[in-house]
Amino acid sequence: MSCGHCANSIEGSVGKMNGVKTVKVDVNNINEGIEEQGYDVA
Repeated sequence: MSCGHCANSIEGSVGKMNGVKTVKVDVNNINEGIEEQGYDVA
């Protein structure tokens, strides 16, 4: 996950779920979390 398009796709999909009011995806924050777990982000 490396672009705004990825974030928009996630926000759009999750935003359609019942009970979800707002969704904000921070790609950099997600990538940092993945790397902290010892995985490489491509």
